[in-house]
Amino acid sequence: MEQTVFPMRSGVLQATTVKILGRILLLIGVWLYACADPSPDDKALRQDTLTQRQQDSIIGASKLPGARAVQRALDVADSASARTIPLDSLIR
Repeated sequence: MEQTVFPMRSGVLQATTVKILGRILLLIGVWLYACADPSPDDKALRQDTLTQRQQDSIIGASKLPGARAVQRALDVADSASARTIPLDSLIR
C-alpha cells in the first residue's frame, strides 16, 4: 500500500487547495489591476504643464551645481536657432 503525504479524505484537501489557489489567483489579479498603467487620459492629466525648455530655463537660473552649463547650452541653442531663421526665409 502506498502512503501519500497528504491523505485524501473525501476530497476535503482538494476542495481546500482549490479555494486557496482561487484566492491566490484573485489576489494576483487585483494586484495586477492596481499596478497597471493608467489610461492615456490619466497620463495627460498627470503631465507637467511646463515644456522642457521652460524646465531647463528654471534650472539654468537656479544655483544648482551645473546650472551654468545648462544656461550656456540654452544660449548656444538660441544662437543656433537665431542663425537658422534667416536661412529658412531665404529657402522659401
